[in-house]
Amino acid sequence: RVAYVHEHKTGDLIACACAMGATAAGAGAAAAAEAGKFGLALGRAFQIVDDLLDADDPEKAGELSVLRVLAPGEAREEAKKQTREALDALDRLASGGARSTAAAALLRSLALDQLSRTV
Repeated sequence: RVAYVHEHKTGDLIACACAMGATAAGAGAAAAAEAGKFGLALGRAFQIVDDLLDADDPEKAGELSVLRVLAPGEAREEAKKQTREALDALDRLASGGARSTAAAALLRSLALDQLSRTV
């Protein structure tokens, strides 16, 4: 249930933004799909990190969290795994002729930086 919520909450939101951005930039269907895969994995990783950051917040105690099913170390590893999936999608997108290596570098940095977010 937690994975479902992460995927259809933050994951779908970021996936949609990435796929629509690619489409608006003139990408074909295959590239837009890869951009969506990047966003979906990034969104899942983002939500896991968010749950880790909220772990000590008493106001968030009753909320659905990945920490109900994974220990904090396991959750961090899952966030890294999802980030690797996002970066793999980004690599496939770039190898398919993405127009801007600067944009790909920015997205790569965004994906990696979110792993070390703090409050």
